[in-house]
Amino acid sequence: MIATRADRVFDLRAGERPRAAGLFAVSFAFGFGLSAMEIAIQTSLLASGSPDGIPWAQVAVGVTVFSAGGLLSVLRARLSPAVFVGAPVALLGAVALLVLPQIVGAAPGLPGLLGLIASHGVLSALAMVAFWTLAARSFDIEQSRRLYGLVSAGELVGIVVAGLLAAPMRHWLDLPALLALSLALVTLTGVALLPFARSVHGSTPHEDELPAAATAPLERRHVGRCIRYYSAYNLTYYLIEYTLFIAIQRAFAGEPESIAGALGAVSAARVALGVASGCSSPGDCCRASDLDSA
Repeated sequence: MIATRADRVFDLRAGERPRAAGLFAVSFAFGFGLSAMEIAIQTSLLASGSPDGIPWAQVAVGVTVFSAGGLLSVLRARLSPAVFVGAPVALLGAVALLVLPQIVGAAPGLPGLLGLIASHGVLSALAMVAFWTLAARSFDIEQSRRLYGLVSAGELVGIVVAGLLAAPMRHWLDLPALLALSLALVTLTGVALLPFARSVHGSTPHEDELPAAATAPLERRHVGRCIRYYSAYNLTYYLIEYTLFIAIQRAFAGEPESIAGALGAVSAARVALGVASGCSSPGDCCRASDLDSA
């Protein structure tokens, strides 16, 4: 009875519930794990007492995410679709889980924090590509229009939960323990993606694709507009974030637990504002703008 009502509420049709639930769980796990890791690293950065490292943190994010994009392009050409979905994030997460908590102390210096920020940036890029690749293979175009919002909502719920628990987790756990917890969750989720990807590979009907030559101009325009949008979004976002970091650092100097609570509250508020406006991420806004119709 409850399942039937849920199907009606979320517009789920026959056979869609297991895949939608699985993708929601994956999205939640990635959202919670990566958000908890990010807040823990940012808390240590702001608690260090100097704002000089904050701009370098943004540089680290930009360089590593760009590098991760190149790495993903290489891996996509060399790995099977089912392996490509989960293997990169699982492998990198496992390496980070084994290495980072062991070499990072409770109060690392700026180079160590920049390394952590870089690792988080790469993991986030791999996780995002893994999730949306799996989502695209799980549903056809009609299903995607109905269900992408539902399955991706797991990430938003995960971010909110991580934000609400940020201060308590910082109170009970130091940075290495928080890193271990977050990385373990991300790694296990990446491993779980492998059988999930194999189960959906080739089983979902997709509309016939147009020849590449016919779609190339449209794809170039779409990609170009998305790049311009993302560039403007990130520039604005990082300027606001930098100002916010300075304010939090000054308000809670030397108080890691209070800093973590403030950063968690900001994350939860950001999600709430995004949901209220209909664009909870730059990707949502890019899709909502229907650029491919231009």
